[in-house]
Amino acid sequence: MGIKWPIVAADNTVMNETSDGKGAKAAASMRQEIYRTILAGQERFAYFFLAASGSAIAFAFIRTDGHSPACWMLPIAVAVLCWGLSFYRGCEHLLFQRKVLLANWKTLNIQGGMEPLTSGDPTLAASALERLRENADKDNRESRAYGRQQYVLFLLGALFYGLGHVQHLCQLGR
Repeated sequence: MGIKWPIVAADNTVMNETSDGKGAKAAASMRQEIYRTILAGQERFAYFFLAASGSAIAFAFIRTDGHSPACWMLPIAVAVLCWGLSFYRGCEHLLFQRKVLLANWKTLNIQGGMEPLTSGDPTLAASALERLRENADKDNRESRAYGRQQYVLFLLGALFYGLGHVQHLCQLGR
């Protein structure tokens, strides 16, 4: 027999499952709220790195403005490239995240019989659901990969910028 954990609402009240089904509805509502919260957190994370990448590129341009080309600028150029790729991968991450949400919405419509093309034919609906699941799984893997790449590329850009900055300071000290 498994342990039944109480469900705690946002206002810290405990909701227990009751025989009249109100607890099950509350649990489903709580799952939806948790899902929304997780998704919002992931989006904020992605948008933060989009903004940070754009800001880092602008900062690098401002810091190198007026300097003649030199060796210390090479790592900074690589940093700008990494930040640009980070921005691109972040946009792709959000695009694929939206595709997964759209597939989930279409799945719910098919399962609820609200999709006119599949509502009359159960085999067509089953086939469409299978294709949607496969596409959503693929898109979800892509989204996760792009999200990781966005983060790693941003950090690599910071590393290369730091190397270029140290190189510049060493040249100034000569």
